[in-house]
Amino acid sequence: MDISTAQGESSSLQVIPVEKLQVDTTYQPAMTQSRVNRIASEFDPDLLQAITVNVRTNGAWYVIDGQHRVGAIRKIGLSTVKAWMFHGLSVAKEALLFHKLATQRRGSLPAIARYQSLLAAEDVEIVAIQKVLDEHQLTIGKSGGSKNRIAAVNAILWIWREHGEVIFRESLNVIYKAYPSDNQRWIAPLLESVAMFIKRYPEASIDRLTDKLATTLASKVIAEINHLNEAINGRMASSGHRDRPVYLRIDCGAEVLVRYYNRNLKESSRLLSWKV
Repeated sequence: MDISTAQGESSSLQVIPVEKLQVDTTYQPAMTQSRVNRIASEFDPDLLQAITVNVRTNGAWYVIDGQHRVGAIRKIGLSTVKAWMFHGLSVAKEALLFHKLATQRRGSLPAIARYQSLLAAEDVEIVAIQKVLDEHQLTIGKSGGSKNRIAAVNAILWIWREHGEVIFRESLNVIYKAYPSDNQRWIAPLLESVAMFIKRYPEASIDRLTDKLATTLASKVIAEINHLNEAINGRMASSGHRDRPVYLRIDCGAEVLVRYYNRNLKESSRLLSWKV
């Protein structure tokens, strides 16, 4: 039984040379050498599943699914592999097929790999999110100490889906302006908390929130969020119940931002407490 795309393009099973195979890292994560080593050490040709390959219109052969199997075969020294062969798929169709096959086999992809594969597959939602990130010169990937790279993919998706594009943009703007050189500015608790704050307090001054956050490091704000979260968790555990555990850290983050916002304001001008 062959593998087919959603548009009906079909494949055929062939034995092909591994020397011709390439991997497109715009939609596939980097190969993990430990995984290659494990496959090679446990190699059984009778159990090895066929990989999936596309021959592009320029004649190049790209692995859609199975780069670790290819790596193991090369490590062992074999020259051929069984493959489901497609011809003429676009890069977007390759990426979408990779996403579907990897999700089907593993249950899910890591958040960054899932985002990157859907971006290459021209997913409407992900393309719209990336357009906003591009405007802020931001990319998705393991942060690695970069102030312009976001690893908190699930936080990004949650804000977009829960609060919409306007609040997503405003949240990025606040953090971007408050911490222009801070490598820790795109941590999930801070992103989520800023979005929650903006949603809950539409009357609040965004400029004031930005200025107040700018008085300290992003890491300090995140530490305060985590400290309050731990305190509330402990209080709930001792009382024998927990309310809204999924959103607890986000609530604590929004409360911390309210406290920053209210500093040096007369009581009549202060925002109401989040009341976590």
